[in-house]
Formats: sequence, C-alpha cells, structure tokens
Amino acid sequence: MKNYKYIIALLISCLFILPFNKVQAQKCAKKNYCSKENLGDYDYRSQSHYGQLSSGESQKVEIVVYANQAYRFLVCPDPKIGTVEYKIFSLKKRPKKVVQDIYEKEVNVYKQALNGEFEYDENGNKILLGTKVINDTIWRRKTVEEEKLIFDSQNNEFKPPYWETKTTKTGMLVIETMVEDSDEPKMGCVNVLVGRKTYKVKNK
Repeated sequence: MKNYKYIIALLISCLFILPFNKVQAQKCAKKNYCSKENLGDYDYRSQSHYGQLSSGESQKVEIVVYANQAYRFLVCPDPKIGTVEYKIFSLKKRPKKVVQDIYEKEVNVYKQALNGEFEYDENGNKILLGTKVINDTIWRRKTVEEEKLIFDSQNNEFKPPYWETKTTKTGMLVIETMVEDSDEPKMGCVNVLVGRKTYKVKNK
C-alpha cells in the first residue's frame, strides 16, 4: 500500500516537473534583453531559443543553418545574472571504426623455417606443432560528432555584440552559453537569438 501511494505521488510530481522548462522558456520568450538596434533586418522567428540559467550553469543549443542564408547570432541575458559568455561550434558527423566485441579463439600453430615459410611432412601437409589462443576483434562503424570552435565571445572585444556568417551549404552549429559563477547564486533568462535572411549568390 505504501509503495502504491509512493508511485501515485511520484506521477503527480512529474506532471508539474516535466512542463517546468517549457513554462520557463515561454516566460523568458516574453522578455527580450537584446537591443533593437542590433537586430538588423533578420528574421528571428524560427530557431531562437529562450531559457533560464543560474550562476555557473551552461547550456548547448543545436541550430540548423541552411544554404545561401545569412545569419546573425545574439546572446542577451537578464543583467541581474551577470556576464554570459558564448561560443559557437560547427558540428560535423563522420564515421569511425570502433570495437564491437573481442573474443578468444583457438588456432593451429605450424612449424616454420627461419625465412618464415611453412615446413611440410612427407605427405605434403604442414607440420602441426600445437594450438594457441588468440584474441579476435569484431569491428563496427559508428557515427561520431565533432565540434570545431568558430567563434568565442571572449575574443570579441570592441566588435559588434553579435556574430554573423553566410552559408553556402546546409549544416549544423552548436551555441554554448555559459553564465559566470557567483558567490551569491542568481537565476535569470537568457535569450539566444538566431536571425537569418536570404542573400544573393554572385554568379562566377
């Protein structure tokens, strides 16, 4: 009976916990900390991200960038949580050979001459010396993700408070935001704005 009540309580608590992040994101979406003068003529409606972070926390957001698009990225926090640094990485996937299993197997050992060639008996058969146990490895291919740093806001002193790029092909980017640690824990909203617009490709 006690276990039954515990499960009921756990399910009820999950009903409140699961939508919490979504509710906080909706609240943060209504609080824009980015200056309008930095938005330009980009469309920020599709992949902008709004969330809540505390002192010392970090989060990563994956963004799809499409071919022949110009992008502008801004990270704007609630001033009360202090400095928020951000980095942007290109994300590439590649196949990698990895070990799936290693097992032992017994193999025959044959007599060999000094030059490495096998020796044979009068019937033309290899001369068997015995057996030995070896490790046999089974390999498989696995897709791994690699992140390459392409922008760091810490190295952006005296430059516009955003980062821009133009893409020639579709790919993935990762935006990592990091809130500075503090002796007095603070919590607030962080806006990650992703703006895009189409640009004309010049004919060669």
